Amino acid sequence: MSDLVSDEALRLAERAARKAKNRDTPIRSRFVQRPDTDSPEPPLARLLRGGQGGEVRLKVYLAMLWIAAGDGHAVEFAAHDYARLLDLDDPYKNGARRVNDALRWLAANGLILLERRPGREPVATLLSDDGSRRPYGKPGTAEKNPDTKKAYPENVYFKLPVGFWTNGWAVHCPGPAMAMLLVLLDQSRSKGKDNIWIAPSRLKETYCFSDDTRSRGIEVLEDTALVFIRRMPVSEEFGYRRVRNSYSLDPSLLSTPVKRGAKEEWQLYQDIFEERRHEAWSNYVQVRVKMASGELVIPQT
Repeated sequence: MSDLVSDEALRLAERAARKAKNRDTPIRSRFVQRPDTDSPEPPLARLLRGGQGGEVRLKVYLAMLWIAAGDGHAVEFAAHDYARLLDLDDPYKNGARRVNDALRWLAANGLILLERRPGREPVATLLSDDGSRRPYGKPGTAEKNPDTKKAYPENVYFKLPVGFWTNGWAVHCPGPAMAMLLVLLDQSRSKGKDNIWIAPSRLKETYCFSDDTRSRGIEVLEDTALVFIRRMPVSEEFGYRRVRNSYSLDPSLLSTPVKRGAKEEWQLYQDIFEERRHEAWSNYVQVRVKMASGELVIPQT
């Protein structure tokens, strides 16, 4: 259990996970990044415009991708259930209103189709998460290029682990942290999960995010130990050494309850065991994962 998330939100997440057959959330790369600078902003950047309203829109849409990405791609939509899943205040009134606002925005911007039914909950049907307004299709089963045997660019995707929902990360992470998590998961498809570097120009031109969004998002991910930051030397001229931040991401930590202040905990590993910083972080993550799975039990003193 996490002290950052209500028991009700975690219970709703477990119910939703059973409905989604415990699958991870498939997310197209085109949801996160645009193919060129002449293309419109990707859906992720557009969703997040507007402060907390943007954050709720993003979380509602990702929840729908998770739950409805199976057969049929449609869900009967009870706004108060999604408000409870996201731990919104006053879920049966103000929380439900915020979710319904998000639903209307998603429909108006071509990410879902919304069927209103008098006296009943509406039905929301997914449209493609690349923002093309085409019908949704699972990227993992889409037709491949017959010449290369690889996915077409519009069907390249990554997965958001189910633990993101069932362990409270979706509730705890604000919009910028969710944005940077998705960006890093997208980057790790081709670059691996260690020493990921994103040039400021690429962040702005491809992902359409500012350095301020990066800083605020990474701060939360680092605090929860999901991301490790390493300062890498770039060059040295006249005694002045240029460095840049690179990021290591370990999504396996999403299988454990979200925890604030985890950065300070893994730094204790470095002090106690005299490990290097990256090694201390990696070992800390693996201990957390093994404890969550029951593979490692630490006796109580």
